[in-house]
Amino acid sequence: MLGRVRGMSLFSLRSLDEHAAWLRGYLRGRGIVPAPGSAFDVALKRVDRLGRLAQSPPRQPLPDDEFMKLSRDAFGIDFLVETLRKAERWLDTISPEVLRVYRSRDVNLMHHGRGSKDRNVAWEILVGALCSAFARDVALDEPDVRCRIGQSRWGLAAKVLYSSDPARHVQRIVEGAKQIENADVDLGLVALNASTLVPHDKFFRPLPGGRVTFFEDPAVPVRMLAEFASAFINEIVRRRVVERLTQDRHGVARVKTRGVLLFLQTLTNLRGVFAPLTVAHFFRFREIDCGEQQFCLRFNRAAQGQGFAPATPHWAPR
Repeated sequence: MLGRVRGMSLFSLRSLDEHAAWLRGYLRGRGIVPAPGSAFDVALKRVDRLGRLAQSPPRQPLPDDEFMKLSRDAFGIDFLVETLRKAERWLDTISPEVLRVYRSRDVNLMHHGRGSKDRNVAWEILVGALCSAFARDVALDEPDVRCRIGQSRWGLAAKVLYSSDPARHVQRIVEGAKQIENADVDLGLVALNASTLVPHDKFFRPLPGGRVTFFEDPAVPVRMLAEFASAFINEIVRRRVVERLTQDRHGVARVKTRGVLLFLQTLTNLRGVFAPLTVAHFFRFREIDCGEQQFCLRFNRAAQGQGFAPATPHWAPR
């Protein structure tokens, strides 16, 4: 029967409806109700629908377009929901005004979407929620997210990429570095979400006969995602991003910005289990480590609760 939902494992879906119900209840308790028919309301309903399909599979596979949109929306939102659920105590400290980004907009960062302030704020909230798993005093404050590890005050500039233009990518990263340098923090990282640029169809797409892309060896999609990260980083290095991250246009040193966390996420099918593949690659360009590698490791552990891909640091010496 499960084969009628394109080989989807029940394990992949068993908690989807539960997660969606939790988010609706949590937001309602904070005075926020997703507007009926809004992008976010529709995304939550897709989560519900995919959960129901696992219990009562259709007689025929869903049309390709419908299946792809349903799957990516459901799993992208489910990753968001599960991350927020784990960080519920921290989420309680966030103003309802900020949480209103979940009232209507499309804040699923796993698929391609138009840039918007709400999507950017949703990424800031997600970064804060992940940091709350291992850091103290996490707050949505300049540069975007602020926290403390040991005696160090860390700041993260949260940026989402929408354009395919590498020059624009460098510009966004440098914008983040400027925020970090101007913030009341000791050290900082640019948390760059480039998931919208990932070639998702290489990891998950319909195949003839009601099947989908299938990876027997988990190392294969992991390597593909690492290759995408390497190509991305090589391109921005070629465009002198390191020089711009370490000094301003007047030659004044930028000392707080310690690296870039390149967050990538896509949906894949590992041995019949549909799940997000998530990784934050660490782009390092400093000779001396001030704790940034350990920060990246902890961030990855927090992010990979639903999809594992080991992060290989990318080293670009000055």
